[in-house]
Amino acid sequence: MKRFILIILLCSFAGKLLSFDVRLYDLFAPPSAPFASSFKQLENPAYLKWIIDNLDRLAHKDRRNLKVFRLRNIYTFLYWYVLPPDKKEKAVKLGLKFSEETTSLFPRDPDGWLWKGSFLGLYGLMKGVLNVLNLAPRGLSYLLKAYKLDKTYLHGEPAIVLAKTLYKLPHFPVSYGDPEKARKLLSEAISIDPDFPYGYVDLAELEAYEGNTLAALSYLTRLDDLHPRSWYAKIVYHWTLKVLPFFREQISKVKWHRYRNDFFDIPVTK
Repeated sequence: MKRFILIILLCSFAGKLLSFDVRLYDLFAPPSAPFASSFKQLENPAYLKWIIDNLDRLAHKDRRNLKVFRLRNIYTFLYWYVLPPDKKEKAVKLGLKFSEETTSLFPRDPDGWLWKGSFLGLYGLMKGVLNVLNLAPRGLSYLLKAYKLDKTYLHGEPAIVLAKTLYKLPHFPVSYGDPEKARKLLSEAISIDPDFPYGYVDLAELEAYEGNTLAALSYLTRLDDLHPRSWYAKIVYHWTLKVLPFFREQISKVKWHRYRNDFFDIPVTK
């Protein structure tokens, strides 16, 4: 009888652990949630990969749990961000695989399309400018789909990533680049969530590419006092503040080149 009760208790505990996995690493939760107390831990690629592997396990157990698929995509982006340059390709390939699964199972949700377009762009950049140009129409179509499904998703990320793609690409008639449209999208993203950092970062980067150094630096001053609403926003804001001095210095001293320089090239880990 005691053994039977022990088995029941263990099964119950295992079930709680299984459901707690998602809650523990829920990047959509507000900062008051019981979530990773140390940002330093999240800068460890091995730790992030452990989370991704667990989310992948959960995704294969429950193919209709959209939250798990969303979290797996977002953690894969964070994993890509903290990896050293020579290791980033494996995160990009993971991101392409996971986002493809997400769009296949949840075609009416913006998350899969957002990350599918994002990771496709990163893949193109790794393979050279010609690959970027070849992949641009497909990547833009994915990002535009995410934007149309829900431009407010993840603090306005569909508008931000679409804008970044538009200002990184060469201008018409060479490609689909459109800095003015990018500016409008980034202003829209900031109006969606004024406390999310990437809208300001991308406006600064856009102005730096255009040679408007003072305008770029003025956008960076707006990063000093933000109040992010979710753990995802809190994490990327923390990392933004870590690299901000280097970003500001580089924009001030170096001609910021559209293809040679990027905010995400500044390592968050030293």
